[in-house]
Order: sequence, then structure tokens, then C-alpha cells
Amino acid sequence: MKSREQSIPATDARGTHVASVARSVGRRELSQGQAAAEYLLVMTLVVLAIVAAPDNSIERLMVAVETRYQSLARFLVMP
Repeated sequence: MKSREQSIPATDARGTHVASVARSVGRRELSQGQAAAEYLLVMTLVVLAIVAAPDNSIERLMVAVETRYQSLARFLVMP
């Protein structure tokens, strides 16, 4: 014989079964975790591609920033 708790499904205020809501929340948390893992993987690959590039993109960027900063500094010193 079934107990009363097993025969009557638990529902929330809107009439939605609580078990189905719990499953959907669990899926949402899993998908957020999967998205975070994918983002981390893609960003790791991007950083490795930038750092391991044969022409060293970071060094080229720093040289460009330095050149622009020197140009700005010379302009500001002009009378």
C-alpha cells in the first residue's frame, strides 16, 4: 500500500511539480558549469596562440604602445 506522500505529487504555488523544477535547476547548473569550462578552454587556447606565435605578438604590441606613448610624451612637452 502506498503512503499518502507517495500518492500525491508535491507541487509548488503555480501547480508545477517540485521534482520537475528541481531537475530543470540541476540542468541549468550543469549547463553553466559546462559553459564555464568551454570558456576556460577557449581562452587558454587563445593565450597559448598569442604567446607561442613565432613573431611574438605580445612583444609587437608592447613596442607599438611604447612608440605611441613616446609620441604623446613628445607632443605634451612641445611649447
